Amino acid sequence: MPHEDYPTPRIFTNLSTVTLKHRRSFQTVVDALRHHGTRNHWGYPTKLLVQRDGVIKPIFTPEEGLAKLTEWTIPIKPDTTAHLPQQRLTPEWCTTHKKLS
Repeated sequence: MPHEDYPTPRIFTNLSTVTLKHRRSFQTVVDALRHHGTRNHWGYPTKLLVQRDGVIKPIFTPEEGLAKLTEWTIPIKPDTTAHLPQQRLTPEWCTTHKKLS
């Protein structure tokens, strides 16, 4: 039941420094998709959602995005490769896979 001071829930975009840094690491992929006219948008927490052949396909890393562009024969502009990440992301964005015993 809504609170009387807040009758409607409000949702805000996460524009933290870490989120924006992670999005910038996808710049080469986003530029190529836009140039090609392929629809895409951001998903939560930070993944690129690409609409391809009527299906939304998630891309979790810039490297995965570049592989998908190659698979889909979408050209990558040479001048956009400077946007590839030069630094490693903070541990907040890393996943730890532990071996089950």
